[in-house]
Amino acid sequence: MLLFILACTGKSQRSVIPKFDEEEIPSYIQTITLENGDYIQEIDLDQNGKTDVWNSYHPRGEKLPPLLMQKVVDVNGDGIGDTWSFYGDDGLLEEEHFDMDHDQHAERKEYYKDGVCVSRLIDHNGDNIPEVVIQIRNGVLYRIKKDTTGDTQKDLWQALDKSGHVDKYVQDKDGDGILEHRVE
Repeated sequence: MLLFILACTGKSQRSVIPKFDEEEIPSYIQTITLENGDYIQEIDLDQNGKTDVWNSYHPRGEKLPPLLMQKVVDVNGDGIGDTWSFYGDDGLLEEEHFDMDHDQHAERKEYYKDGVCVSRLIDHNGDNIPEVVIQIRNGVLYRIKKDTTGDTQKDLWQALDKSGHVDKYVQDKDGDGILEHRVE
């Protein structure tokens, strides 16, 4: 990975790789096998003694590679996961959760179909009711629904054209739950 980072910077730097006797090689990857045969791989990327990545695998037999079921990543280095990725039986990404402010609450959740993002939910206040729902079609924003008043009702809808630009707004101005004001 270090070589990849150096290659991406465009600078050619020579790195010194320490030599260890085979018994002294530090392991930054630990594997824990669960009772059901699944296993968790804990990885300490920055080698500070705290796990940065947890990968959960399900073995599929001798001829098939194990199936990645879940990946948890600690972004800020506190030893606690900040992003969670969930994979289906086909190995494709199905869901991702992001704790943007490191309070152990996922403020953003993304949902995937056939490995492609189809919707994004944003919950700023932590009540598990998203204030913003974004729908994506063919990789382009299609519709955005927002709760602008904090009453948990989506009172502003934005429809977007094929290029992702706002095409029209529909709004509930009087709070009765009926979208009556249309702006095109």
